[in-house]
Amino acid sequence: MTKESFDALVCRLEAYARDYPRQYRLRVVLLAGVWYAVVSLSLGLLVLLGLMCVRLMHASDGWAAAPLLIAMLIPAAVLVASLRVRIPRPVGLGLDRSKYPAIFDTMDSLSRTLDAPRVHRILLDDEFNAGMHEYPRLGLLGWNRNYLRVGLPLMQALTPEQFTAVLAHEMGHLSKRHGRFAHWVYRIERQWVQWAAVLGKTGKSGGAARPLVKFLRWYQPYFAAYTFVLRRAAEYEADRSAADVVGAAVAADALINTQIAGRFMAESVWPAIYRRAKDAPEPPAGVLGVVGGQLKLATAAREASRWGRQALMAEPESGDSHPQLAQRLAALGCLAETEVRLSSAGRDGEGPAVETTAATHFLGNALPSLIELLEKGWRVRIRSEWQVHYAMTKRARMSLRSLENKAKYGHLDDQEGWRLCVLTAELRGGKEAIPLLRDFQRLHRDIAAVNFLLGKCLIEVGDASGIEYMEMAMATDLSTVFEGCEIVADFLHRTGRGDAADVYLRRSEKHYHALKAGSRERGTVGGSDALGHHGLTGDHVYYLRVRLEEVEGVAEAYLAEKVMKNFTDRKLYVLGVLPQSRGKRAAKKVADQLLPKIAGFEKPLSVVVLDESKDDLLTALRAVKGTRIWPPTRKRPHSVAERGAAPG
Repeated sequence: MTKESFDALVCRLEAYARDYPRQYRLRVVLLAGVWYAVVSLSLGLLVLLGLMCVRLMHASDGWAAAPLLIAMLIPAAVLVASLRVRIPRPVGLGLDRSKYPAIFDTMDSLSRTLDAPRVHRILLDDEFNAGMHEYPRLGLLGWNRNYLRVGLPLMQALTPEQFTAVLAHEMGHLSKRHGRFAHWVYRIERQWVQWAAVLGKTGKSGGAARPLVKFLRWYQPYFAAYTFVLRRAAEYEADRSAADVVGAAVAADALINTQIAGRFMAESVWPAIYRRAKDAPEPPAGVLGVVGGQLKLATAAREASRWGRQALMAEPESGDSHPQLAQRLAALGCLAETEVRLSSAGRDGEGPAVETTAATHFLGNALPSLIELLEKGWRVRIRSEWQVHYAMTKRARMSLRSLENKAKYGHLDDQEGWRLCVLTAELRGGKEAIPLLRDFQRLHRDIAAVNFLLGKCLIEVGDASGIEYMEMAMATDLSTVFEGCEIVADFLHRTGRGDAADVYLRRSEKHYHALKAGSRERGTVGGSDALGHHGLTGDHVYYLRVRLEEVEGVAEAYLAEKVMKNFTDRKLYVLGVLPQSRGKRAAKKVADQLLPKIAGFEKPLSVVVLDESKDDLLTALRAVKGTRIWPPTRKRPHSVAERGAAPG
């Protein structure tokens, strides 16, 4: 199942789950029952065959059936072992109730308010996250021990009230027994992963394992999609628990400020820390303390409102069980209010910083010692990665010196000249790189990457002429628009031109939406899409014809262009292939043969094998004059395609 098909299935299932929640849960239970039935049947057949072998050995009074018995026992033992799934025990720095009563008293209060089991242990780590973990001490028999993992950076970024909302959210999961559901899903998923690892080797060569392999390929995406919907629904339930405790407004602030602080860490805090790896071979001391001091300023950052608005626009990834932020805020009834607040903050300037952090409130005077303990672990864990950064920088400096020497006494080709510009900007800053980039840009005015880097360096030193070069880059390469608009908007904000900056921010947001819409538009092809003649050269068409001739079972093939609504200059071609047989098996056979053969085709091409479910697309392709390319009406000899390469 493709990513697009999975997303579409999840969308349909979410609508069904909202309308028929009980029936939906019954479907999930039945789908899990299918898994357990297949497991039981597979093991039962192996046991039955083993007993038959034993009976055969007894009846024949010999050992002729012994090899067959061993052949049955080995896969049975492997499959039984693969059913054993260990739930990993959470790790972190354990907090003692007597030393940190504030956070334990809060958890006890939340437990009573939400009618949830008590938390047995609270673990502190250096992650920007929080989570509730139910660890089953007796495996399948349960007897759970509840662990709360909290990240110190998250506590350093939020107010006590906002962090209480986070804790209430996690306790909401516990009160609704979401952890038990998660463990159940986790066990089934790990079982099928382990089965797939065992069966995949034998399934490739056929035999009795092949039906199980095919079953897993069908079952995995469907079970994942059905349970995915329930996991997203669990997040909404936990959000409501937080709103019941601290109020919807505070719960919404916790959600949006977590996003802002996370972006602040990713774009401001950690890059500044990792820049030290250019000169220091070992991770520095005092990093987590510095991180904490900066995180409390995240909501006061100049970019905070922009980051918040972008977080509202962001769509969840296919593998992320958390719903879109805007959907979560809408469910709390706070979306419109949050949008207005972020928009006004963008016009009026910086927002308020966090005065008293949750870390200070809940951990008190012990905070410095906890930071020191966590940092020791962080330095050990990050050491190898840090040294890789240092080694890469060392090699880059050597390359830079070599290029500078060659430029002084010889001539650099275009590739070397560009690398000299990039390394100078990276290692010595934009000020030193600007003269090199200006000289290089005079010879390569139309290269977007050159204009982008020159514009970025000029803006870095406060030169407004960098905007012109940034515009040149964005005009020729759409992939630079999003980052380019943000760089220009940030510069305009710093220089007191907020209205002009808002123009670029709106342009960035519009481009973001267009990219998302364009991605969705390019990801699917159907009979309702507008199609036109492909307009490709004869070499392109002949290349596809030669490849189609190498595939067994192709009846007809059509080549068209999909008329795009977003980014119309980016072409998308559609190759519709009609198999001689209309079943799904025949369609898969054709696709498996064709796709590797046309991998070298240089144009963006969406290949659709036209099974019985795509008759509307077949009709649309046939309606466009000149789209049929197979069977060919005549052959054109001496083509570039005959040499086995895609035409340029």
